[in-house]
Amino acid sequence: MAKVLIVDDDPDAIKLIATYVEKEGHAPLGAANTTEAKKALSQDPALIFLDIDLPGETGVMFAIRLRMQEKYKKIPIVFVTAYPDRGDRLVKADPEKTEIISKPFRRERIVEALRKYCR
Repeated sequence: MAKVLIVDDDPDAIKLIATYVEKEGHAPLGAANTTEAKKALSQDPALIFLDIDLPGETGVMFAIRLRMQEKYKKIPIVFVTAYPDRGDRLVKADPEKTEIISKPFRRERIVEALRKYCR
């Protein structure tokens, strides 16, 4: 069972993705912003679902900071966002561990990412 960090300022989005995570047999960790997400990193998530448009530090800045730290740079990040073009450069820089799912998202896309990264 993998731990999956879900970072979104919309509690309904966290709940919905958490439901899919649990149905796939994994443990969801929710965070409403990057401050909470930083604390959740201590639980060693295997995957991060990350909204781009967050209050305070953006999801893109958070992802860049993670990629600069040896301990976290290998964690796959799936941006779940209404603004898919904002994460393009990160995906192009690291396509094996970074991808984008557009909001509104379909359950199948979330499950596909879970099965790809949480084996």
